[in-house]
Amino acid sequence: MSNYRRIVKTMLLLWILSCVSLLFLISNPALAKENPIVLRAELFWGPESPFTKNATNPYCKEIEDKSNGRIKIEKYYAGSLLKPGELYEGLVSGLADISAMFPVYERGKFYIESLLELPFALPENPETAHKIAKAVFEKWVNPTEIHPNIKMLIYDPSSLYRFISTKKITTLEDLQGLKFRTPGGIMTDVVKSLGGTPVKISSGEIYEAVQRGIADGTFHTIAACWSWKYYELVKYAQTPGLQATMLCMAMNKKKFNSLPKDLQEVILSASDKYQGSITHAYYNAEEDYLPKMGLEKVYLSQNEIDRWLVKLSPVWQAWLRDVKAKRDVDGKLVIKDLIAAWEEFGATAPSWMIELSK
Repeated sequence: MSNYRRIVKTMLLLWILSCVSLLFLISNPALAKENPIVLRAELFWGPESPFTKNATNPYCKEIEDKSNGRIKIEKYYAGSLLKPGELYEGLVSGLADISAMFPVYERGKFYIESLLELPFALPENPETAHKIAKAVFEKWVNPTEIHPNIKMLIYDPSSLYRFISTKKITTLEDLQGLKFRTPGGIMTDVVKSLGGTPVKISSGEIYEAVQRGIADGTFHTIAACWSWKYYELVKYAQTPGLQATMLCMAMNKKKFNSLPKDLQEVILSASDKYQGSITHAYYNAEEDYLPKMGLEKVYLSQNEIDRWLVKLSPVWQAWLRDVKAKRDVDGKLVIKDLIAAWEEFGATAPSWMIELSK
């Protein structure tokens, strides 16, 4: 019994010393600066990417600065810590403390959020689009325990995906049988629904695939076209764009909860400040680079857009089934909130979306 008591006393003493040490660090900022909390962050894009320079790097610097040196972010770029497709599990396991997060690469883990990646779910306006996305996330994702091991911090839509190709596309008939690289997920469903053939390759393989005739182009953003230089091979960009992909920043929830409350607030405040930064970086890059690429924007007529909507209706219906089956959520209620966000931020929701919510 004496040995047991000795062990208990020792453990109690160690716990008291740990608490005292933590309080000492909190009350002595100078010492905390010398021993900062290091957070490992996978930022996905390369260090020279406009999305890194104009969004994720300033976001990380904001956290470091506002923490007064008590947080240091160890930045990893271009998949050097976590590869695409490994981001979610890598964050949950603690390999990274903060990471970019892309629902399109994580099929089977995101359902409600995927609403924002459906065709024509968001307007082609960066300010309005990111506000709509934020409203849906804050209503349907953040208050829940859908992702018990990660904390979503930033949730920005990209600029819109479109067919960027060697051949001009003005009608559904022009699309039939053409081969396009897709990142997977809903984007693959969209290409199939419209009669195209998805080609599952990485962004870095697109150039060679188009060059060798393995693909006729890509279903991607104009901004990505510049980054990977395949504008040298393709000629046309179908307009309007069809859909965005969500570009999120998230944190390991256990790590977040382990931080002192004031540092949690620093991260949340920086996240709120930089909501929309990735979205704007995408749209600004497209505006800057499009004239340099020589791509011709090919505009669809309204009659043609209506034809495409008919073909894309099953993609929305599949989402309604999935979100009910996997999350036990009535997707029509989420669509109603999506419509309300359109109206709140000065946009008019399309009539077909309103009908779908009934």
